[in-house]
Amino acid sequence: MEKIKNLIGKEFTESLSSKSWKVKIDNVLVGDIVVPDKAGIIVQDNDKIYTSIVSDSYVFISHTELKEKFLNQLSQVYNGGLIEREEGVMRYRYSVILKDLIYNISDAPYEYPGQKIGDKIAPIITIRNSYNGKDRISIDFGIYRFFCNNILSKVFRAFFNASYIHRGEIKEDLNFNMPLIMEIVKLISENLKNLVEIKVDGKEIIKEYSEYIDNPFVYHYLNKIRKEYIEGEKSLWQIINEITYITTHKPKVKVNNKVRMLITSRQERKTISFLYNLLEKYLNNLYKELDTLLLGTDYDLDNQLEDENIEIELEALV
Repeated sequence: MEKIKNLIGKEFTESLSSKSWKVKIDNVLVGDIVVPDKAGIIVQDNDKIYTSIVSDSYVFISHTELKEKFLNQLSQVYNGGLIEREEGVMRYRYSVILKDLIYNISDAPYEYPGQKIGDKIAPIITIRNSYNGKDRISIDFGIYRFFCNNILSKVFRAFFNASYIHRGEIKEDLNFNMPLIMEIVKLISENLKNLVEIKVDGKEIIKEYSEYIDNPFVYHYLNKIRKEYIEGEKSLWQIINEITYITTHKPKVKVNNKVRMLITSRQERKTISFLYNLLEKYLNNLYKELDTLLLGTDYDLDNQLEDENIEIELEALV
């Protein structure tokens, strides 16, 4: 056996393109961990940085390979401009906003008096990969808001995504079904325009939201600090963004003379569920169309809803 320094999980900051990665199958002692027979380790090209222990059936695909495959498939259905964001090595994420499909959902964000900046949204598609075994290859898609990032992209990501195990003929057979994704993101974008026209009792929905996440402080906070933006008849789009304000701005409150976050991580995740249900209630025809489109595909909605291990990231993309 070869004894090496345990550097599993080490983060690299160097450019991804400057690295050559491979899978090494061997009987190797990593720190105090013995890698069994028929197991492998993902290593950097100098064989000194070990990032993960994998089975011998593991098929390695580099971030560069995955990105090129994704962009090649995307180019078959979309030839417009992209706004790109790429980050991570051990856990990799590459996102593209489809620049040619940006449009104003509302001429004035939140219907604030005096606002002249358009409220722009656009489809966003994200792929993920990992070098430490923590993530499968995956793809998700949704809507990104430019004015003040809300979590609608996370709402749709939670239910419209697919993942692939690093096994078998993954390199040759990986197909993201980009024609389907493009059809769905366009359908979602077109339907979201209706949210500006739908009028609701803002305070009533905020009260329902507070009860849903079991946090009465949310209702009292918005009713006191942002009362003018939720009181009376408001567009559903505005109320959705008042709810997501809580998750993106993460305000703090004083309770029993102690300062605490207004909502917990668990309540942030429940916010995703609440918004999904809210959209389903008011955009029921959209969900029926999506069910039909997704049925029997890797993105089948029923499959996603049954997955209790869906990971939801609430941090702003930019």
